[in-house]
Amino acid sequence: MWALPLGDGHIPLIALQDLGFFARWVFDNPHETSGKDVQVASHRASGKDIAEAFTRVTGKAAVYIPLSIDEYFGAFRGADAPVAPEAPQGMSFRQNFTGFWNGWKDDIVHRDMEWLKSIHPGLRSVESWMREHEYDGARKGLLKNREDHDGVTINYDKVKELLASKL
Repeated sequence: MWALPLGDGHIPLIALQDLGFFARWVFDNPHETSGKDVQVASHRASGKDIAEAFTRVTGKAAVYIPLSIDEYFGAFRGADAPVAPEAPQGMSFRQNFTGFWNGWKDDIVHRDMEWLKSIHPGLRSVESWMREHEYDGARKGLLKNREDHDGVTINYDKVKELLASKL
């Protein structure tokens, strides 16, 4: 299940390999990039696109479930804690990421995909990235704070409750 506060919007995703390609391209082409905000992405994907790609790659049924911002952040422990423990009165995880989700949900974040493909014809779609990395949806610890259960973590009991109410 892909449960996200995305509505019908799109997220500009980028594969690490594509990011590396563009980083090199920027340095190799200073005449085209100096003073410019080079906005890159591999693929602009909706929640439905991601779920459908997952099903095609794995053969496992997947569904996209649109959530509200409050539902989404309600599934995290520590979402209202400050992002930086050194600044206890600072911005929370929820405040920090609400802007991202709203921008994507409202489809105001765009990328010139034709231009990007003219520079890098081998851009990875969500599906091609999943295939290349043999993505199967298994949870894997990527960040040390998750291993230590420190900072913002997913409350899987809340996730189960939320999804049960949506299905």
